[in-house]
Amino acid sequence: MPLVVHIVDEDSKARGATSYALAGQGYSPRIYAGPSEFHAALELLTVDEPACVLLSFGDSPETCFEAQREIARRGLALPVVGLSTSGDMGTAVEAMKCGAADVLRRPFQDRDLISAIERAIDRSRGEASRLAARGRAAARLDCLSQRERQILRGLLAGMTNKEIARRLELSPRTVEMHRANMMADLALGSLADAIRLAVEAELSPLEAGGVSGAPTADALRPPPQIRTGRRPPSSGGVALQALLPPVIDVLEGTTDCVFLLDHEFKFTYLNANAVEAIAGGRALIGTSLWEAFPRTHETRAATLLREAASQRKSARFDFFHPDLDRWFDVSIRPIPSGLQVFFRDRGSERVGRAEAAESSGVEA
Repeated sequence: MPLVVHIVDEDSKARGATSYALAGQGYSPRIYAGPSEFHAALELLTVDEPACVLLSFGDSPETCFEAQREIARRGLALPVVGLSTSGDMGTAVEAMKCGAADVLRRPFQDRDLISAIERAIDRSRGEASRLAARGRAAARLDCLSQRERQILRGLLAGMTNKEIARRLELSPRTVEMHRANMMADLALGSLADAIRLAVEAELSPLEAGGVSGAPTADALRPPPQIRTGRRPPSSGGVALQALLPPVIDVLEGTTDCVFLLDHEFKFTYLNANAVEAIAGGRALIGTSLWEAFPRTHETRAATLLREAASQRKSARFDFFHPDLDRWFDVSIRPIPSGLQVFFRDRGSERVGRAEAAESSGVEA
């Protein structure tokens, strides 16, 4: 199905030219003579229809902002690309605050417009995928009792059974019992799988006793020698094991690749799988992500990493790594010391799908 692009522009000539250009590139344009006409058409749009909105601010930016807010209120998967002729920074900033994926200033090249549309759609699909994964994970956690959920939140915060017991004023044996019941209820065989499920559900870590709203994720803070600039072994040697908390066993034991970034996007830890997958023999601890992988800087993954860091929100997406020439499934979670990133190679899966599609005569 051709991707639908809703063109909202009060300028009939600009509206027609944009529609013609997009139709020539295989899109399905729908035109509206302004925000009011588009606002009325929102009643007929469905939540699941893949589409994008080109919203020209023209002489009535406030009406355009209201249209953006209405899209959000209705929960429509309609990423917005703003079109501006004035170059007014205030308008662009307000548009971004209202959820615009991008703002282009006229005049622009067709290739710039198409790139902006594709980025907006890609980002929207990634967000939809993250929300779907969160919904599935949250549904699985619904089977847990309140106490079992607390135990899982404690494990997510990096607490040991004894620490959870002290926090919840229970005996360690009781915590062990609830933990075993939790694993049985979720039908999981490893703690790493339970933590991964909690991350996907965006479950909050258990709060520290006596500190309202402060998560006990200190367990994932960089060890002292990282904060002072000295670099420990990248995959965790004896010294690093002694400094990092028990959750390191989970990070080393998981089948996923894991690394931690500080607030300057510098590597503070990589598990053995991550070292093998991306380090290429380099010692990455203390190195900036952008320095280690310069071609990643302007990608969608970089945008989502920055958003996760600045807005303190989780993200889940597929990403083609231009430096490594591979596809990865990536999950980002903010932690007090920066960001925790889980990823796994998806290249073989994509190749398998392509080969299956080719053998069945379907276009990959």
